[in-house]
Amino acid sequence: MSLSIGISYPRSQIQVTQPQGEIRQRLTQARMEYRGPQLEIDQQQPMNEVGLGDLWHFTTKVAEEGRQMVLAGVAKRAQEGDAFARDMRSQDVSARLAVEAMRSEIPELNVDMVPKTRPTIRFDYQLEIGWQPGSLDINVKTYPPEIQWMMGSVHISMNKGSNLDTKG
Repeated sequence: MSLSIGISYPRSQIQVTQPQGEIRQRLTQARMEYRGPQLEIDQQQPMNEVGLGDLWHFTTKVAEEGRQMVLAGVAKRAQEGDAFARDMRSQDVSARLAVEAMRSEIPELNVDMVPKTRPTIRFDYQLEIGWQPGSLDINVKTYPPEIQWMMGSVHISMNKGSNLDTKG
């Protein structure tokens, strides 16, 4: 008779799938928009003061001076008429009015610096910056490990025979 024992050990098999990573990057965007530089010098007012203004200023100035002269003449004639009416009996009213008119016609000389106003200077420069920040997207896919377990076993069998082998 023979005895046979067969053993198979338990085994495990582990299969691992590596994780997968996906990286998406969006770069930072910058947009710059500028205007200028622009320099503007307006000398119209100083030129008007010197007498070298444009036609519009000249006609406006002459019209205003004419209006003021008319008003001053009317006021002067009214004052003379009032003075003449008050002192109508005296003989020297006409002479006195003539002397006052002569005194007022003596020109007065004034020395002054021209022009008094400075030119208007405008400077324009504009810069606009549009900023869009970038981003970084990271997606990682992980997979669980696959584990297979194989059970072990023991097989014992006996065979009938005439001899028992005890040797080992």
